[in-house]
Amino acid sequence: RDGARTLGQARVWVKPGAAAQEIERARAECEFQSAAATQQNDSTLRGGLAAEIDRGMRRNELMTLCMRSRGFTRGA
Repeated sequence: RDGARTLGQARVWVKPGAAAQEIERARAECEFQSAAATQQNDSTLRGGLAAEIDRGMRRNELMTLCMRSRGFTRGA
């Protein structure tokens, strides 16, 4: 779980004309939403490492979708 969070925070998100405060607010909101949406394990998984990997992948995907929906793209 912490690895997924670290990866999400390490990304650089850009949006033309966006101030640093707007970027940080969007990142924090998207991180919160993606974490909230992935609190429960997928019931088809048995738990353990597989569940954590799945949760991290889903959280990463939701974070990306959230930021893109707000007009951000990944920077270099």
